[in-house]
Amino acid sequence: MSRYVFDGAVARGLIAVFLDRTGGATIGSCARGDVMRPFRLILAVTAAGLAGAVLGVLLGPSTGPVERLISLCLAGATALTPTTVASAWSLAPATLLPVLLLPALFLSAVVARWREGTAPPAWRIVLFGTGWLLLVVAVVSPLCRLAAHLAWAHMVQHVILVALAPPLLLLGARSVWAGPEDARAREAGVASWLGRPAGAGLAYGAAIWFWHVPGFYEAALRDGGLHLVMLGTLLGVSLTFWHSLLVAARSGAGAALAAAPVLLATLMHTGMLGALLTFSPGLWFPLMAQGALAFGLSPLADQQLAGLIMWVPMGLVYMAAALGLVARGLAATGDADEACGPASAGTGPLR
Repeated sequence: MSRYVFDGAVARGLIAVFLDRTGGATIGSCARGDVMRPFRLILAVTAAGLAGAVLGVLLGPSTGPVERLISLCLAGATALTPTTVASAWSLAPATLLPVLLLPALFLSAVVARWREGTAPPAWRIVLFGTGWLLLVVAVVSPLCRLAAHLAWAHMVQHVILVALAPPLLLLGARSVWAGPEDARAREAGVASWLGRPAGAGLAYGAAIWFWHVPGFYEAALRDGGLHLVMLGTLLGVSLTFWHSLLVAARSGAGAALAAAPVLLATLMHTGMLGALLTFSPGLWFPLMAQGALAFGLSPLADQQLAGLIMWVPMGLVYMAAALGLVARGLAATGDADEACGPASAGTGPLR
């Protein structure tokens, strides 16, 4: 009985973290709360991942079909061929539990908002659901195991984790954590440099480059702990980065226009990394060579395709987001000019 009481308390605590409701207490500043709730969500999901990792260790390594199904997507964990890839799903507890926790927390928050009479619009629920499905594709579907064997599949997974799923999740989830306060006041509520586009962009870029250093990435493909650290840091800094941009977009013309160069810088340095992968005469990840050959690709062609995926499709995401920020900033500037127009009409020099 005590175990079930404990499990119920943990579940209620995680939901309270997401809803920012801890015994009725609230964060003093609405602006600060809008910034901190995503970080609390990251902590809750991280806790679920750690619990899943412990469960995976307790289950122990084995070569049986069930054990292979619940293993992480590591190099050599499963023998993957074109005929077996469709059934190569990954139900590793360390990744499955956080993925399942996300919609549970979101739906709990939606129900709470609905009871208060402030249910989020359907389109935000669709955005969150799309982002969540992309996460499932990245870390649960056969793409996850394919990413440990083929460089191009790894890059597709990477684009989902850092450029597609995070902004969709944040755009959808904002409807259940954002307060009714004026969005223009939120920029001043970001206490940490990591919550601002420039600081978050530096952390985001550092994580992307770090985990594409050949030695570090191959180590993450061999070791389960490092693999989880890689996934966690990439998703965590990506949520932080995109959240800082969304806050900037809602904080007036100046903040939106100032954030656009951060996206352009991200476009340039990730494009440079993609170009290096594309045009490199040597292999960056020899560990994946056998996987490429098994799927009828030369290892170098596999690497070149991976570089192109980072260079072009991922770059288009950053370009679209930068243009969106510029458009938002210019629209806010135009609104401000219109608001000032009538008031300034009679302030000219007396004749």
